[in-house]
Amino acid sequence: MPEKANAPTKVQEKSKAVPLTEPIDLNGNGENKIDKLTIRRPTPGDLRGLSIGNLLQADADTYYEYLPRVLTPALTSEQVVAHVDIADLMSLIKATNEMIEGK
Repeated sequence: MPEKANAPTKVQEKSKAVPLTEPIDLNGNGENKIDKLTIRRPTPGDLRGLSIGNLLQADADTYYEYLPRVLTPALTSEQVVAHVDIADLMSLIKATNEMIEGK
């Protein structure tokens, strides 16, 4: 039986750490600031009720619903809206798109 050629395989990242330009202070007292969020590669269940097209088009409302499903540390939708800086939201969107597209 002929051997198959060793084709290069691309390992897809299961998560990405996203450093925050604006740390999140959930308590408002300066203690326990969050300076990075880890976003996990979504599973089909994470995408239930969401449009992948809206994710790829960076629809903010879709991300406010999606991010609490895949972020560590866990944040609620309200916390994402209230505390995540727009530049950091864009970094999270970029990380999501790269994982969805297999980059």
